Amino acid sequence: MSERVATLWGQVALQKSRSSQPLGWLDSPVIQTKYVDSLLEITNGQWLLSLMERLQISKNGRWLSIGCGHGSLEIYAAKNGLCTDIQGIDIAEEAIAIARRLAAENSLSNAHFHTANVEEYHFPENTYDVILCPMSLHHIRRLEFFLEEATYTLREGGYIIANEFIGPSQWQWSDTQVKIINTLLSYLPERYRIHTLTGQIKCAIERPTIAYMNAVDPSESIRSAEIVPLLAKQFTIIEQKNYGGPILHQLLENIVSNFSIENALDIEIIELLCGFEQACISSGILKDEFTLITGKNTKKTLRVSQLPFDASLERYIVSGTYPIEYDSNGHPFFWTAQEAHFILHCPAHSSHLFLRLSLPPVTRYISFTIDGVMIGLITSLHQKKVGQTIECRFHLPPNISSNPMLSISIDQTWCPKQEIESSDKRQLGIAIKELAFL
Repeated sequence: MSERVATLWGQVALQKSRSSQPLGWLDSPVIQTKYVDSLLEITNGQWLLSLMERLQISKNGRWLSIGCGHGSLEIYAAKNGLCTDIQGIDIAEEAIAIARRLAAENSLSNAHFHTANVEEYHFPENTYDVILCPMSLHHIRRLEFFLEEATYTLREGGYIIANEFIGPSQWQWSDTQVKIINTLLSYLPERYRIHTLTGQIKCAIERPTIAYMNAVDPSESIRSAEIVPLLAKQFTIIEQKNYGGPILHQLLENIVSNFSIENALDIEIIELLCGFEQACISSGILKDEFTLITGKNTKKTLRVSQLPFDASLERYIVSGTYPIEYDSNGHPFFWTAQEAHFILHCPAHSSHLFLRLSLPPVTRYISFTIDGVMIGLITSLHQKKVGQTIECRFHLPPNISSNPMLSISIDQTWCPKQEIESSDKRQLGIAIKELAFL
């Protein structure tokens, strides 16, 4: 799935870098100057610079930008001295290639870009002063995991700045919302409804099915409605400025270029539409779907020192595990793949890692490492059944980080169908039943 998402957003970045026409409502200078600027209290023509001045954020920090796309915001920050250094990451290789080219064209030595999937990337500890999320959080399914990583890699007192879509997850708009948008669309003269890319007349929008969203882009607004409460749980929110969107976002998508900042009638229509949207929001008929929210890092980790098998595992597991299963006594556990990676909170007084696990029924060699340092090696022996549980303790390496990554690897997976006459065809590793720092 991540490869499909990367390909899609690489194509989007390429399209945006080549297009001179605004496609989305926020790309339009009419919308920006006549609507968004006032809601975001933009005083100097740029939202990020205005926010920094308003909150007195230092320009001497090291920044990380998540989902940077083709890097326009990051290059702006680097060129205008908003930070000493900025690292932009994105899942799409094509987008990163464009960002690198633009940085080179601007002779920037303080803007760097690389490819990474933040749903399984473990960032270095206490590295950044600011994390930017420019319309990227609503593409992250593993929000708990990423926000925990943001807490870990941000220095204490650092900021997370999210300019985000926070509307219904997977675009499941209400019937009322769809009806309002389509009614307004039907009243717009045809010259305002010409689709920028196709040249056809835009007549209506529809609420997409979940199946459609998963087929076209499984990352799109995957958990957008949960962004604000999860941010508030992990960080201290110091400012939130909402700026509409429940009508204009879909109403003006791909037709906003038909409204010119130079035309008085165009501006008047846009102002009427903006006023109507704000009336719907203030009356409670609709809710804001876009926000600029800033949180301060107080190092509030929500990770634990013991893996909770009966809870959501998004916050603790990087990769390499299968869904939760239960043994004959009803105790939860899960199988690992050939490699599995976990991140827990390691209390300062911890000296050992404790594991309770079930080994493969075949001869295999299993190694355990923490942050790349091997702490133990176990050999399993050939047997005819699975289920025997063993307990082991390993000494922790010196100078262990507060959120270390435990890696478990097996020299070769095994298949239950081949080894114990089971119908299970998976390639398995070990079965973990308990994992804790002591």
